[in-house]
Amino acid sequence: MSEMAMEQKKLMIQQGSKGAKPMMIDVTPQLAASWLLLNVSNRKLRTNYIRQYIQDILTGNWAMIGCPIKFSAEGQLMDGQHRLTAIVRANKCVKMVVMVGVNPNAFTHIDSGASRTVSDSLFIKGVSRSREVASIINVLNNNGIMGNRGVASAARNAPIYDSDPQRFDTAAEAACQVKKLTMSSAYGAFFYLALKAQPEKAQSFHRKFVTGTAEEDNPARFIREHMRDKYPVGKRSGRDKQVEIGLKLVEAFKKYCEGKPMKRVKVPEGVNAMKIPSKF
Repeated sequence: MSEMAMEQKKLMIQQGSKGAKPMMIDVTPQLAASWLLLNVSNRKLRTNYIRQYIQDILTGNWAMIGCPIKFSAEGQLMDGQHRLTAIVRANKCVKMVVMVGVNPNAFTHIDSGASRTVSDSLFIKGVSRSREVASIINVLNNNGIMGNRGVASAARNAPIYDSDPQRFDTAAEAACQVKKLTMSSAYGAFFYLALKAQPEKAQSFHRKFVTGTAEEDNPARFIREHMRDKYPVGKRSGRDKQVEIGLKLVEAFKKYCEGKPMKRVKVPEGVNAMKIPSKF
């Protein structure tokens, strides 16, 4: 961290010690660059937003509207990295509203110039597989399992992770391991539900699904081969495929738990959501 950044961090901590308050500041490219060094765990940059901000700055269309630049009481940059990056690249001074002393827990609820996704909010919280966890939560929502039918806001969806972090982390890791075999988001959601219902059986099923080391009619191996042949890479997208894959995985897991062989699979009639009973 540069000397200027360290000085700015101390200043932000001092200013924010008396509670959250806004300030009007002329942000130079040098100042913006030093503030960006205080961006400890923010999200990845999106070039399309930065490009638009640069154009607004250079054409004189910049307006002091929307969310201010935000700093936590610890001097960490919480919101504004896209705008600050644009100032640096445009190499022009811009007048901005800056808020200091903001509660760090506000990360999930910040809705800045580039709206936060569930993945963004989870990444900020330090979730290593944030993208996979967000996809799993989205599938569970689509199946009406988490109570947020459809795609809800980050503020509503990100806290779902906090209710069961260990299982979500395990399911996300499993999703990463099956990307060449099936739709990872659907598998991750299935595996999360399987872990809740039958944790030991779920882990055993997953190992056989990933490695293919089982008898041909073993449900884990059979569904692995079926998924790989029926849904090759590039032909797995869409909500219908997501549900279809999830339902087939559930059927295979049920047979696996019952110790029955599997020689064919089809989507059950009248069923349109993944559900795994706690007992078989």
